Amino acid sequence: MSMHPIEKLHVESNDSRLNNEDYNDTNVIKHLRRYEFAKQFTKGNSFLDLACGTGYGTRIMNENLKNLVQIGGELSINALPKNDNKFVNLNCHNLPFKNNSFGCIVSFETIEHLPNPKQFLKETYRCLTPKGKLIVSTPNKIFTSFLRKKPLTKFHFDEWTLKGYTQLLNSTYNSIEWYCQGPITQPWLYAAENWLYWQRTLKKARVSNQIYKLIKRISPHKSVTPSLKWNNCDLKDFYKVVKMNSNTTPLVFVAVCSK
Repeated sequence: MSMHPIEKLHVESNDSRLNNEDYNDTNVIKHLRRYEFAKQFTKGNSFLDLACGTGYGTRIMNENLKNLVQIGGELSINALPKNDNKFVNLNCHNLPFKNNSFGCIVSFETIEHLPNPKQFLKETYRCLTPKGKLIVSTPNKIFTSFLRKKPLTKFHFDEWTLKGYTQLLNSTYNSIEWYCQGPITQPWLYAAENWLYWQRTLKKARVSNQIYKLIKRISPHKSVTPSLKWNNCDLKDFYKVVKMNSNTTPLVFVAVCSK
């Protein structure tokens, strides 16, 4: 599994803390917003942060928690903080924990990297206590792999629209609350703009500047790049995790699944 850019920030120094300049990075903002959202569910609960990377999010959720089990798990042993028994090397398909071990399991931008996501879901269900919560996010396929059957990035085994993601989660969990990040009001227009940008950037197709400029002219988002550094747009507000509604299409799905 390839590490997300935010997970690479402090691997060399093995420091899970973030510097002030990191907070201006779009990827950092997205991830921090998810962990801030998850704190309401980890409060008073033992929790597991699956695919924790360097452990920055685990520490965010660990604030003010005492006498509870808090564990960060990661496949890449090079990313894990050293000399800290709260972080363990593990495989998401076969978790090394007893049944009913955690009141909450958090796993952000992980499931699309796994060859067997249903097995992953079964393992999280097994390790949750009765009425425990799994908080799991994934990018919306409409934006990440526009008009493609297979994911654009080689590091993703699969990606889903809302319908497909719902079916996947329902294979194990019957009760799901839906949240999101980055609500888009005209998704197909943004998806087309995003796709054209990457085609031009990666030089995999000849796309005329006239077509690209036309899409951008009619787009309400006025995006400079797919990093979403938009004019008059506060990224911290844009990426705040909110309840999903039928009027928008999100960049990222965030599901709260109950056992």
